[in-house]
Amino acid sequence: MEKRSLMTLAAIIAGIFSYAPSGYGGLVIVQFTAEVARVNETYGFLQGRISIGDTITGTYTYDISAPDLDPYIIDGRYEYYTPPSGISIHAGGFESKTDPDNTDFTIEIENDARLISGTGDTFRLESRNNLPLGNDVLCYVIYLRFEDYSGLALSSDALPTVAPVVADWPLAQIHFGGYDPQNGRRYFSVTGDLTSLLLIPEPATLGLLGLGGLALLRNRKPIKGKRKA
Repeated sequence: MEKRSLMTLAAIIAGIFSYAPSGYGGLVIVQFTAEVARVNETYGFLQGRISIGDTITGTYTYDISAPDLDPYIIDGRYEYYTPPSGISIHAGGFESKTDPDNTDFTIEIENDARLISGTGDTFRLESRNNLPLGNDVLCYVIYLRFEDYSGLALSSDALPTVAPVVADWPLAQIHFGGYDPQNGRRYFSVTGDLTSLLLIPEPATLGLLGLGGLALLRNRKPIKGKRKA
C-alpha cells in the first residue's frame, strides 16, 4: 500500500509539471543571490549599509505567454505592464521592487548575435518605475544582465522556462541605482555578481502538491502485522 501511495504521489507531481511547460502555469519565478562587487554612494544615500562582499537577494517573475515584440529572428523583446511581473531586491536592510501600480518591466534576448555584432548571447531583465528604498531614495532601475560571447548559453530568443545556470554565463550580474528626486545629479549605484538562481513554484502549485500529499496520507491504510500462529 505504501509503495502504491508513493507511486501515486509521483504521478501527481509528474502530471503537474507536464501540464505546464514552464512548470508553473505560465509564470516563471526565479529566486537569485548575488555578491556585491561595486558600490557608488558618494552622497551617502545607502548610509554605509551596503559594502563589497555583502549579499543581495531577490526574485524576478514573468509570464511566458507574453508575445515577442521584436520580429527579428535572433532577437526577443517582451514587455510587461501588470503585476506580478517584475523584480524585487533586498540588500543591507533596504528593499525595492517593481511598482505594482506602475509596472514597466522588459526582457530582451539575443541569440547568436555574434554572427552580426559579435556579442554572442544576451539575456537582460530590466525594471523601471520601482518603489523607493527604505530611506525614500528613488530606485530608478533594477536589472539583471547575462552575457555569453561564445553564443552557447541560449538556443533561441524564446523566454526561458528554467532558471539560468550561472556557470553557462561568463557575465551574470545584477545592478540597481537611484537618485535624489530633488537633485537628479546625486545618485547611487550597486552592482553584484550573481552566484545562484533557483526556479521556484507559484503558491498555487505548492498548494496542489500539498493537497495531493494530504489526500494520499488520508486514504492510506495501516499495514497489518503478521497473524500469530
